Amino acid sequence: MAKLNAPDAEGDAPPNPVTFRLYDLRHTCLTRLGEVNTDPFTIQKIAGHSSITMSQRYVHPTDERLEDAFARLETYNQAKVSSTNVENASVN
Repeated sequence: MAKLNAPDAEGDAPPNPVTFRLYDLRHTCLTRLGEVNTDPFTIQKIAGHSSITMSQRYVHPTDERLEDAFARLETYNQAKVSSTNVENASVN
């Protein structure tokens, strides 16, 4: 039976459950919030950070998220133009 904290074949030490910190759960939670597109301001509020800079470390935009952001902007802009056209048509 292998020892819990014995090094692996490459000599790398395995994670040591004795060094587990509650902070690790907090970090994982905040990172996962960032991964599901939670904005940094919401993460800041949840975490109690005093500056947005602290919260930004948990948000890592991927290419897919960037494309999605522009798609949402395009949808918003099209809806805005459509509603403006309807308003202008009703005035005339």
